[in-house]
Amino acid sequence: MYLFIINNHSGKGTKVWKKVLPLLDKWDIQYKSYFITKPEEMLEFNLDINSIDTKALVVVGGDGTIHHALKYIENTAIPLGVIPAGSGNDFARALNIPKNSHLALLKILEGKLQHIDLLKVNNHSCATVVGVGFDANVAQLVNQSRSNNGSTT
Repeated sequence: MYLFIINNHSGKGTKVWKKVLPLLDKWDIQYKSYFITKPEEMLEFNLDINSIDTKALVVVGGDGTIHHALKYIENTAIPLGVIPAGSGNDFARALNIPKNSHLALLKILEGKLQHIDLLKVNNHSCATVVGVGFDANVAQLVNQSRSNNGSTT
C-alpha cells in the first residue's frame, strides 16, 4: 500500500496528481490518498503508517509538504517518495528526482532507496535547509510579489 499526500495548493499538486492517478489505476497499485491545502494540515493527521503494510509515503507537493511529512517516517523503515509539485522543489532537485510525474512515480515504484540524513532542530526534522527567519521572509516576499520573474535587484 502506498500512501499519497497531495498538496492541492502546492505549485501544481492537483494537476500532477491527475497525471499520476491513471497510472496507479492502470498498474493496479494499491494506494490511499490524502489531500491538503497547506502543509501545516498534516500536523492534524493521525496517520499510523505502521499499522498497514506501507511500501512508501509519497508526497505530491513541494519542500514544505515534504518537511511536514517527515514526522510520519522518522524512526521507521518506511521510505519517502516524492513527486515534485512545488514552486522550488529544492529537495527533489538535490536528489535528482525527475520533474516529470510519470518518471518520478516509476522511480518510487522501482523501490531503489537513497539514504539521506535528517537534522533535528527544536524537535522538528529537516531534510533540506534550516533558516532563522530572514531567508523565509525574503522567500515569502518574492513568492508574493506581482512581478516574480526571477530577477534580483
